[in-house]
Amino acid sequence: MDDTVRTRSGKRIFGGVLFIGILVGGGLGLIIGGSPEMQHVTLLNIVRLHPTSSSMALYGMTVATVALSVFFGLVVLLSRMDQSKV
Repeated sequence: MDDTVRTRSGKRIFGGVLFIGILVGGGLGLIIGGSPEMQHVTLLNIVRLHPTSSSMALYGMTVATVALSVFFGLVVLLSRMDQSKV
């Protein structure tokens, strides 16, 4: 009998979840950007942008990356703070 316990690295799990989140954000951006009802978007009344499937996919991937990175960064920070108090 083997008494060793297998463990998985949390970094690999976070990386996998981040990768899946980026793919989902890009996929949703493609779907939303392909809608014929999308109108031009004005950014700060300076730049007029026409949303395309590829630009919306890039936007979705960027937002997913930033949001999940901030969330995972907070998890790591709180985990380290909790371990230092023990």
